[in-house]
Amino acid sequence: MCDPVTAMAAISTTLSIAGASQAHQAQKVKEQVNRRNSLAAQKDELRQINIQQAREDTAAAEQKLATDLKVMEQTSRAEVASAESGATLNNNAVLQDMRRQGLVANTGVDRNLDNTMQDIQEERLGSKARTQSRINSVSKPSSTATGLKVGQALVSGYKDYKGI
Repeated sequence: MCDPVTAMAAISTTLSIAGASQAHQAQKVKEQVNRRNSLAAQKDELRQINIQQAREDTAAAEQKLATDLKVMEQTSRAEVASAESGATLNNNAVLQDMRRQGLVANTGVDRNLDNTMQDIQEERLGSKARTQSRINSVSKPSSTATGLKVGQALVSGYKDYKGI
């Protein structure tokens, strides 16, 4: 059996080592949970961005289709009116202008869609940056720091044992 001072030094050292080990494990779990939650949040955010992109793409396609149908309807009416009146030369210019206006409108839709898609891509990059920031907000446990705490506990226990 050992004397009380030695026993207390051994118990203190053991508790310090156990505390350092538990703190290391707790920080490791905290970092892993934070990483998992951050990646899950990014997945949800990217899903929402993808839905937005699909909606924008569909809306642009529908708008272009509506323009094309309107131009076809107008040109059909103009062609019928031209055939009935016999004024084909002047009517050809009118038909070409109608088609040109439709193409200009669709070009505007395409340009707006391209701009929106660039914005959506920037949102994706922002999501990635936010996720990395969330992950970086909780540090990984340091094995070196834990080792130093254990070493400090051993030295402290030795000093207590020797009465230094």
